Amino acid sequence: MMTGRDQMSGTKTPLSVLEPKSNKPRKWGVNLFSWFVSFLIYMLIIALVTSVYLLGTQDGSPRILLGYSMFIVLSSSMQSEIPQGSYVLVKTVDQYEISIGDDVTYMRQDKVAVTHRVVDILEDYKDSGMRGFKTKGLQNAEPDSAIVYADWVVGKVVFHNLSLGRLLTWLRANFWFVAVFAVAFTAFVTILSYLIKTGKKHIPTQQSESNETEVSPGQQDKRTVCKTDTKSEKHTLRKRKHTKEGSD
Repeated sequence: MMTGRDQMSGTKTPLSVLEPKSNKPRKWGVNLFSWFVSFLIYMLIIALVTSVYLLGTQDGSPRILLGYSMFIVLSSSMQSEIPQGSYVLVKTVDQYEISIGDDVTYMRQDKVAVTHRVVDILEDYKDSGMRGFKTKGLQNAEPDSAIVYADWVVGKVVFHNLSLGRLLTWLRANFWFVAVFAVAFTAFVTILSYLIKTGKKHIPTQQSESNETEVSPGQQDKRTVCKTDTKSEKHTLRKRKHTKEGSD
């Protein structure tokens, strides 16, 4: 493009060469797909690990991780609040942090986990130096006959969800099928991502159809004007030369 100074001095500035537009495929779609697939894989792995964790130990005692334990409710004694089959997250707390109205999970002497509501608290129960908790299933007519010692309590219920419980129960029942599917799916996604990446490298770059430089209409008009001015200058010089020779 010619500037005002170039027009005054008569210097011709070469026209800029326009590079052909890139035809590279948009990457956001591929990146979004990869992120979504990775998210699904991680969620599946977490679900598998959680389902294995819920299997518990051989003697029936709960597994505790970072102060939390997880259970699946097997009975309907708390149906109105915690439906049968629900996933229950239990937090380990000090015995004096438990109040009347809290839902707690405790282990019976036969290593069976029970989740019931605290309806009464007995301080220093039977001179044991521990609290005793009277518990009750909301669907039961009477409180539990046995008083729960504080050291039987696993913790206080902080979260429960029926849908999550059903999902984890299904994963436990179909563990090996889910594990094989997760491995096969991960291998498929890895191969697909590799093919997509290698396929991009073999896409030929767009080349111009001709060797002529592409210019905009405005630049073409300026080029025409430049050529016309050059012809006029040559014609004027020739005319002056003939006039000078005639005068001589």
